[in-house]
Amino acid sequence: MANSIFGINAKKDVTPLLLGGLQGLEPRSGDSKIGIATVVNGRIFSQQVSGKVSNLHRLLSPKQPESHFGIAYQCQTTLEDTIHQPQLHVSSEIAVAYTGNIVNTDASREELYALGYRFQTERESEVILHYLHRYLDINVGISPVEAMGLVLSRLEGYFSIIALFAQPEISMMAARRGCSLAVGVAQETLYIGFDTTALKLLAYPVMQLEEGNAVVLRLV
Repeated sequence: MANSIFGINAKKDVTPLLLGGLQGLEPRSGDSKIGIATVVNGRIFSQQVSGKVSNLHRLLSPKQPESHFGIAYQCQTTLEDTIHQPQLHVSSEIAVAYTGNIVNTDASREELYALGYRFQTERESEVILHYLHRYLDINVGISPVEAMGLVLSRLEGYFSIIALFAQPEISMMAARRGCSLAVGVAQETLYIGFDTTALKLLAYPVMQLEEGNAVVLRLV
């Protein structure tokens, strides 16, 4: 399946694991948009390219510091169905990998624009990112878990979301509504992904997340 989002939390560097996962999802023909985001030294680091996974690999420095949390997406641009096309949008503090169909996107974008947020794309993932920033900015002491819960209460439609936060307390969260998003653990590595079939090649057993609630993803 060429269209997917996934995340990894491991006790070793996740960047090679993310690239390996993208390699396994790479379509045999056609172009793709691909990208990764990781937490490096308290900030979000991200790279996105069009083409092959090898193009992304060349952009990554071999001296880049290790990261134990990361998310990635792969979107085959030749597919006509745009509803489930995965997206990745990032700031220096938050990264959001998303797939689905949010039906109140226009109203949400207008609300955020009136509050001073500006948009660089038409992506629904950017709406989610701005909402997360909004709730974390205006509520003193609010946690990412509470912020994600507030975001979910504002979104209408069906979707899968994996979010990275550049802070040590909570680094990766996920939520789903009407879409697949499963999690599995193998060899001290936690995997979460939209494509359950691909996930079963890496971990077993694989379980669907509970629908409608934000879940913190962390190895114990």
